[in-house]
Amino acid sequence: MPGLTLAQSTLPPLAFRQHISSRLADVIGAIILHADFQPPFRHPTLVQIWDFSLRTKYLHPLGARCHRGRPARQVPRPDTQLRCGLRG
Repeated sequence: MPGLTLAQSTLPPLAFRQHISSRLADVIGAIILHADFQPPFRHPTLVQIWDFSLRTKYLHPLGARCHRGRPARQVPRPDTQLRCGLRG
């Protein structure tokens, strides 16, 4: 938003942000368990939605960190490709 400084911006309440994170986790879990997401032939649309949801869940807390003036890079990045078997 043009002209809006960090001090003037607002974040949704913590409970709402936690609700969003839990819903994203539910979506990610449902996609991983879906039959069309299982190897060897993963449905490309499910892979895109899974990736978007995972990245959104990862970046979600970074907004609050940046809002408080903390560096965003301190949030550990999960190695999801290894956990879900997408590499190799």
